[in-house]
Amino acid sequence: MVGVDERGVSEAMGVGILVVFTVVVTATVGISVLFVQDTSTGTTATFSFQHNAESGSMLVEHDEGDAVPAGSLVVESDTNSMTWAQIADAPPNETIGPGQAIQLSSASAWGESISSDTPIEIYHAPGEGNRTMLDAWEN
Repeated sequence: MVGVDERGVSEAMGVGILVVFTVVVTATVGISVLFVQDTSTGTTATFSFQHNAESGSMLVEHDEGDAVPAGSLVVESDTNSMTWAQIADAPPNETIGPGQAIQLSSASAWGESISSDTPIEIYHAPGEGNRTMLDAWEN
């Protein structure tokens, strides 16, 4: 027959094991909540770039991907940065989707010629300090 002393040890070990199990499960859930990265991809779009060296111009066309408000599409070079809305003289909330294009040249709102070594980058910038590069042209 089991003595009183042995029975108390068995109950204490059971409680101890349950406490350790609870701490491990809580820690695992806490770590997964804190350190699991968001896997959402966000806005994606691709653009085509057609450079005309003779005129110093470039046609930038939205080829495929998500439609984006013109005011949150930023076109940048080493010396210039403008939104698609500014270049196209369009309202900032106008949606830019596949098939729509702008021209970058000294004769357009861009105001500068595009040479073969001018890097052009297109960003989606929906808010202050938050932007994602969508595409780039580097010859």
